[in-house]
Amino acid sequence: MEAGQRSIAYQPALDGLRAVAVVLVLLFHLGLGWMSGGYLGVSVFFTLSGFLITSLLVTELQRSGRIRLARFYGRRARRLLPASMVALVGVSVLIATQQVPDRSGLRWYVFGALFQFANWVPIGLHNSYGELFKLPSPTDHFWSLAIEEQFYWLWPVTMLGLFRVVLGRHRRATDWMRRIGIWLAGLFVLFSVSAVLTARWWSEDAAYFATWARIPEILAGALLAVVVLRNGVANWIKWLAPLCLAAIMVLSVITPAGRGWPYAGGLPLFALISAGMIAGLQHATPVRSLLSLKPVVFLGKISFGVYLYHWPVFVVLSRARTELDLLPLSLLRIGVTLAIAIASYYLIEQPIRERRLLPRPRLGLAAVGLAVPLVALLGVTQVSNSSSFERTGSTLPKVVGTIAPLLAISPPTALVATTQPDPALRVDTGSSAVLTTTTLDAPTTTHVTPTANGTPTQLTPTRPVRILVIGDSTAQVTGTGLTDWAAAHPALAQVEVQAFGGCGILNEGDRYYRNEWLPTPPGCIGLLDTTVPERIRDGQPDIVVVVTSFWDNTDHRWPDDPTPRSALDPVYRERALKRFTAYNQTLLDAGAPRVVWALYPVTNDEWGAVKQSSDGPARYVAFHEIEREAAAPFPARVGIIDLAAWSDQQGLTDNHAARPDGVHWSADVSRLVVEEFLGNAIIQAALR
Repeated sequence: MEAGQRSIAYQPALDGLRAVAVVLVLLFHLGLGWMSGGYLGVSVFFTLSGFLITSLLVTELQRSGRIRLARFYGRRARRLLPASMVALVGVSVLIATQQVPDRSGLRWYVFGALFQFANWVPIGLHNSYGELFKLPSPTDHFWSLAIEEQFYWLWPVTMLGLFRVVLGRHRRATDWMRRIGIWLAGLFVLFSVSAVLTARWWSEDAAYFATWARIPEILAGALLAVVVLRNGVANWIKWLAPLCLAAIMVLSVITPAGRGWPYAGGLPLFALISAGMIAGLQHATPVRSLLSLKPVVFLGKISFGVYLYHWPVFVVLSRARTELDLLPLSLLRIGVTLAIAIASYYLIEQPIRERRLLPRPRLGLAAVGLAVPLVALLGVTQVSNSSSFERTGSTLPKVVGTIAPLLAISPPTALVATTQPDPALRVDTGSSAVLTTTTLDAPTTTHVTPTANGTPTQLTPTRPVRILVIGDSTAQVTGTGLTDWAAAHPALAQVEVQAFGGCGILNEGDRYYRNEWLPTPPGCIGLLDTTVPERIRDGQPDIVVVVTSFWDNTDHRWPDDPTPRSALDPVYRERALKRFTAYNQTLLDAGAPRVVWALYPVTNDEWGAVKQSSDGPARYVAFHEIEREAAAPFPARVGIIDLAAWSDQQGLTDNHAARPDGVHWSADVSRLVVEEFLGNAIIQAALR
């Protein structure tokens, strides 16, 4: 076949490359610390998709001079929609039945996955991919599918437009393909620059999620497709296969999660490595033979289903639910994922692609038409009655009439959980913990004292203690542990969480975060000053637990005072004390019988990799003192739980496994913190 008239036949090794990419993602999502950059497998997927799709389009252009758009979109729909809709329906059922953790913005994550804008949801909600393991949502991974789907919608029209532009002056295939290659190279450079600028002028998370910042990875594959179809591949290129494969593996191990060069606009350069890998596979090499092995190829063939189903499976099969160690839990997760993906491949995906199932387009559209409202209905059932800030825990049961008085049963009874936290995460230093509260005058006055292992002496209430948790993302994560704990002890507690990432109690002015000043999210004022008082009046909690740290303790500047202020600054101290004291009054006026502030441990954002102004012991000493002073005017009703001191003595504050990002507890450790200390402490404060 002469130059310019080539086509790219099926290559099993490219399915093998898909297998490599999905394995990298699986290892990363399993939480294996040595595969911190496994998310680079998504970038390999992007580049491979650009190569394959552009190969099909250019081949069609050189054969017929046109692209049959309806046929292209139909093929893509049959390839992607069936399994995606099945996964979304399944996820929506899990959400509606509360089988997965609720979290702020869950409604938007479901809608984003459904309508293919999932990559923009974390940007709008100021969420980072590095927060994946803190409050996981079963639709978190749909962001990458959304980018690919946006590409599929636009790319055939773009290629057809480029073809029409260059065809008027260059009729020969070699000429118009060369011109299209030049255009694609220019677009690659342009969007690569935009990725760097997005990281610098907007945010690193935007550089990771924004469509235009990730398009260069797809364009690298598209450009390679044009080059291969026009010129073929020189023999020496085959040596790129082992070199690029080694580079992909090494970078997947040494690249940090949630930060570093991928978030600074460096992924287009990584795409060149992926493109080199694909180019090297065009010739026979030991690497191509390895990736062409039948088991590897089969995994590549089902890789779409594996990627689609694995994350909901991982979220459902959590450590807290299964009580398994990492290795058996990982094997269970992978086994269930593969079983579902194989069943989906043979029962849903292949029959629909081959028109053995839903052979007529109208039947397919009808099926999608039924699935979309079902997902929309089920996916928001759990959070449908919330404000613009969705809850991270269930709503307190509705009170009919007057709620019974909360009293303590004496003598105290032992607290026995129906489920236990992961023993591998248990830290026993043999030291006692510290719980400090202001003296609370109540019908039953109890001094809460820690035992030898740091757990306060437990008094049992006559009915479940109704707990409302409020604050920022640290309250979200802590609230997740409290919600799980309450489910394990239904006679002891009922928990509702009204918290949102970025919502500190200081909700006026700008906060300094990772080298930029960010305004307070608009919904924070409504959440803290309107929704929370409403929930106190309607839910009648026995105690309100305030958890705040990162966003209140970082540098602030106010509209009437543009000077940056920290917790060590007298002006900041005066403003924070005034706001915290006033907010205590707001909570009490709304009807809260008791309020406690849980002093949060010192943070170290990404363990020092990010220089964040809120970090450092001195800051937290000053910040905790402000919280204590704000409680002092209300000695009968507002107290302090020194969670920070307990965390220090148990060795959790500086434990990288306990706080993967240096700020938030992992889900399992959040449960442990509540089981061993915080749950009891809250109960005692409510009973005083």
